[in-house]
Amino acid sequence: MAWTFFLLLDGLIETDVVFVMDSSSEVTQNNYRDQKEVVKFMAHSMKVPSGRSRASVITYGYIPILVVKFDGYQSFNSLENDIDRAPRILGRRRIDLALESAGRVLAEARSSVRRNVILFTSGRGDPSSRNLYDAAKRIFNEKADFYIVAIGSNPYFEELTAVVAKPRDVFNVSSFTNLGRDAEKVTTSVKQRPCK
Repeated sequence: MAWTFFLLLDGLIETDVVFVMDSSSEVTQNNYRDQKEVVKFMAHSMKVPSGRSRASVITYGYIPILVVKFDGYQSFNSLENDIDRAPRILGRRRIDLALESAGRVLAEARSSVRRNVILFTSGRGDPSSRNLYDAAKRIFNEKADFYIVAIGSNPYFEELTAVVAKPRDVFNVSSFTNLGRDAEKVTTSVKQRPCK
């Protein structure tokens, strides 16, 4: 099996990444702010400020909302401002709709770079949601790597590990308080993963 790496001269990977933030009713305003800070940190760590990598941001609750498109910001500062202004959606946690939205956004990703989706969730999906694997099919069809940051003790890990390529692609973070501390583990894993 051949592996392709999209490495830059400085050893960092060039990527188009879709961040999917949980803003359902169970996520407090402070916890949502913590997610936003982590997304900005991760985007910075993935070299979005240099223009080599690009970011898109979705927030979801009972529906997903596209906050930032890949080409929807002029500078890293404007991306950070857009993330800060991302609305809280509230309602039930429709992970399935968020995954479908991420798949549509990936259609705008560059074919010459790594593609990644990083989903944040702090609980189970809504019982009326469709199967998460089915909802994520377009992500896989777009040849993207998919990671989940499961926050707290409420996410249903069996459901989450069934939708990623490997169980280690689900990162368990004990609380929103520890989200910032554990963000580096996620970005390191994303940056070091080879592309098939």
